[in-house]
Amino acid sequence: MSKKKILSGRGGEKIEKKELNEILQLEIGFVAILLVFGVFAIFSSLFGAMSPETNLAGQASTICTDSDAGIAPMVKGITKGTFNQEEATMIDECVGDTLIEYYCDFRECPRCINYKEITCPTGSSCNKGICS
Repeated sequence: MSKKKILSGRGGEKIEKKELNEILQLEIGFVAILLVFGVFAIFSSLFGAMSPETNLAGQASTICTDSDAGIAPMVKGITKGTFNQEEATMIDECVGDTLIEYYCDFRECPRCINYKEITCPTGSSCNKGICS
């Protein structure tokens, strides 16, 4: 007859070696599943941050872009991002002799379009979105 080695568990119950091996295999499988989820989460955060179209929740998260690279009254710019809580494309424009200059401020809000009213300097006028 073969003898089975019997071990005592934490609560004093008797655990056979075969059951102990099964428990160990289940624990290894559980750790492997956690590892796979962890690696997936790391890659999702790395590559999700590089894509301006979507965030981890799958929602639109457009990064603000400005063709004239900020506040440049002598260059007409096109700025894309979020304006008044909606996706928008804003083009520098004139209201009388006041230039409405659209720009991005990544420190304040990476996706938001901001604007500044600029009075064109003496001797120049606002025309087609630039001070000239």
